[in-house]
Amino acid sequence: MEGLSVEDRLVYARAAVAVLRALKITDSTMRYGDFARAIGLIPDSGRWEAWHRQEVANILQLVAVVERQGHAQEGAEPLEFERIVPPRSGRLARESEIVREG
Repeated sequence: MEGLSVEDRLVYARAAVAVLRALKITDSTMRYGDFARAIGLIPDSGRWEAWHRQEVANILQLVAVVERQGHAQEGAEPLEFERIVPPRSGRLARESEIVREG
């Protein structure tokens, strides 16, 4: 896999927010593979591959950074990242950062 374009990452990040909000409403959790399908990263006929794990983590980190920047807005309800359960347990760190090289 060559990696996702900026546009693709943004589309998946936007879908990720909707899925996270839906999981909160339904008071449920989702595994990485199901999440990848829900946001469109894996097509219905596709199957989980090793690179999907890193891409899911990257997309969730992108959402976390944008959410943290947006919390200056009054009344913004925090996303519950812990509803996405990584393979073999563990949690996504809310304090994820995107570091720009160069």
